[in-house]
Amino acid sequence: NSARFLWKCIPNSTKEGQPELVAVWAIGQRLWTRDYAGVYEAFHGFDWSPDIQALVSTLTGMFRDFAPVMNEFPNC
Repeated sequence: NSARFLWKCIPNSTKEGQPELVAVWAIGQRLWTRDYAGVYEAFHGFDWSPDIQALVSTLTGMFRDFAPVMNEFPNC
């Protein structure tokens, strides 16, 4: 819930001016709803800047490793 509250506090002008912020929020939304296929789509569906690309690649790898575990324990 903290992430949703933070998102609501960010001014729309900031969101509109930061497409990577919106893309990160899309990942968070999919994680919140346990839409794991959507998480992959969100990771790969945006042209990340070089500054963020290394982080996104690392997170994608971590998610790929943990996704099978998350699917086996859906209530956690």
